[in-house]
Amino acid sequence: MIYLALIAINMKFNLLVFLLFVISLSSCHRRATDSGIQTKVSRCSFFLKENSNYWKRDSLGSNGFRSLAADTIQKMGCDFSGYSEETITSFFGEPNGKIDRPTGYLLRYQLTDYGYISHPGQKYMDIRIIKGGLVEDIRFWKVDG
Repeated sequence: MIYLALIAINMKFNLLVFLLFVISLSSCHRRATDSGIQTKVSRCSFFLKENSNYWKRDSLGSNGFRSLAADTIQKMGCDFSGYSEETITSFFGEPNGKIDRPTGYLLRYQLTDYGYISHPGQKYMDIRIIKGGLVEDIRFWKVDG
């Protein structure tokens, strides 16, 4: 019985987060349109600034916000090339992992929480940082079955 109550509370919390995301997204779009912001970079930066707090609160991807936000970032065609690592971490917070590479490193952000790292369907966002601390590219991926 307690287990069912906890599931119901979790579902209500997820619904609340989703509704806040939708409201924030529509508000973000309206303000961007009203102020004449048309460039993709400006829209992406604006979206990230408006939703950074929600992203950071979902640090393990357990309430679904990161996954929804990542889908939106992809649909908007956001390109973070040339951004500094400091700018990226100010939007997304500290990464869940940092992976060294010969030409720099990856900042890995977990987008979903299925219990363990290699669970099929688990989603991630990797941001490649080149030597010098600038973003080279961003990649979204998920663990295949």
